[in-house]
Amino acid sequence: MFWVLLGTWSLLEYVLGQKQRTRHNFFSVHTLLALSAVSFALAALARPVMLYFIVFLGIYICVVNWRHAFFYSTLFLITVVPPIALNYYLFGAPVLSDSGVVIAMRGRVLLLEDERLRAFMIASVFGDLVADQYLQGYKDNPEPYPAISAVAKERTIMRDSGIPFQKMNSQFLTEGLDLFRAHPIKFFITGIFNFIHLHNPPNHDGVLMTHFLAEKETISLPVRILLNVAVRIVWFLSLAVVLWGAVVCVHDKNTRLISSLLLIVMMYTVAMHAFLSHAEFRFLLPAIPFYILFFIVGGNELARRFTRKCS
Repeated sequence: MFWVLLGTWSLLEYVLGQKQRTRHNFFSVHTLLALSAVSFALAALARPVMLYFIVFLGIYICVVNWRHAFFYSTLFLITVVPPIALNYYLFGAPVLSDSGVVIAMRGRVLLLEDERLRAFMIASVFGDLVADQYLQGYKDNPEPYPAISAVAKERTIMRDSGIPFQKMNSQFLTEGLDLFRAHPIKFFITGIFNFIHLHNPPNHDGVLMTHFLAEKETISLPVRILLNVAVRIVWFLSLAVVLWGAVVCVHDKNTRLISSLLLIVMMYTVAMHAFLSHAEFRFLLPAIPFYILFFIVGGNELARRFTRKCS
């Protein structure tokens, strides 16, 4: 999260300087570009899903200055390639992460029966308790936890049996990608509902509230359902304000270039984890600061329009 924010900040400072034709008080243009490139490279080494982000960053900077885009991409690759080459030489894998395991967990969801898949879609929007009214027993074992548990158990068995990390990860990766190719429609649909699932309100422990009040038998069922729906109405309305703030920023030609970068970082982070992972709330953390910024803009714009109507 730190490296993503640092990379975004330094790139914003670069864009502002280029747009206003001014120099930064402390950093030169190339220093800001270097700081951003190295930051995003370190973010990619920590979380391999960010490796592909260089394509979008390169295109974005190319809009400003193609020579700077070439410099930026080159520095990114110089930072990323040596550790990847060393990992491949020492361990036989380009990145030391369980990316294959995560892909397999995501792929296993595509094997769900249609009825359980529909229950997962309902739970993504309204929570496990409401989904349980459609499919009895769903709240006792909600998705995607069965797929996560199954893959985790298999990984433990393979690791204990002495299977090398790179072989194990490669096997899971191949399985997940094969499932993506075999079920493209389910992959797309579950990705959309993963996106919604990822945006469910979190509780004070930082865990998504999809299971909110599902086990509180002391409260009547209608009240629990009503509370689930009410919480989500408030939360999704807040997200609508975020979306409105993004529209306002992009529509304003003075902030369009800057807000576009925030949107690119935000949507790439969210979309990649929605479609290629099991959509845990922690995956959303790097994008949270940008949600807050757009919420402030959207709320301020709505307040301004309301005040103008009342006056």
